[in-house]
Amino acid sequence: MAEVTLHTGEDAVGYTVHDEVKTTSQNLVGMFDEATQIIDFFDKPDEVKRMKKEIKRAIL
Repeated sequence: MAEVTLHTGEDAVGYTVHDEVKTTSQNLVGMFDEATQIIDFFDKPDEVKRMKKEIKRAIL
């Protein structure tokens, strides 16, 4: 939340922003869970690249 308040320039975030950050965080955790289920994930560059793209899209 500190990064969000720093970016917006406000001391606190509204409920809608808070809910959006929470939803995005939950989606990212789901993506990480999916990636950890892949055997030898870090030895598969195509899977790592795919996850990086998905994470970037989710954050933007």
